[in-house]
Amino acid sequence: MRVARLLLMLAYALLPASAGRGADSLPCGQQQPAQFDRQLNVKMKYLLYLPQDYNQQEKWPLLLFLHGGGERGDDLELLKIHGPPKLVAAGKQFPMIIVSPQCPKDESWQTVTLMALLDDVCAR
Repeated sequence: MRVARLLLMLAYALLPASAGRGADSLPCGQQQPAQFDRQLNVKMKYLLYLPQDYNQQEKWPLLLFLHGGGERGDDLELLKIHGPPKLVAAGKQFPMIIVSPQCPKDESWQTVTLMALLDDVCAR
């Protein structure tokens, strides 16, 4: 933690005063409104379960199922080993939408990618 903080402070100290803006474009010593806008490219495989009577109501609860480390990779069949995907594969019905993403091999769950996935599912 100390090393990261020291590196951040060092990077900040080395940043030129005019970095990222034109000369004298922002008044010093004042707070100015700003906006950050970045596109996020996310590619993630997942299983999607929709309740049997999905089209009969407008809103549904949503369950995000995150598997353990042993199911990482690019084979969605691995997701059916445990939890809701296993129960759905066995024929169990649920009164909710279930989103079961698969974490890529040698990676861990990232909040930003999970939120992007949920945003996409909810939009559709």
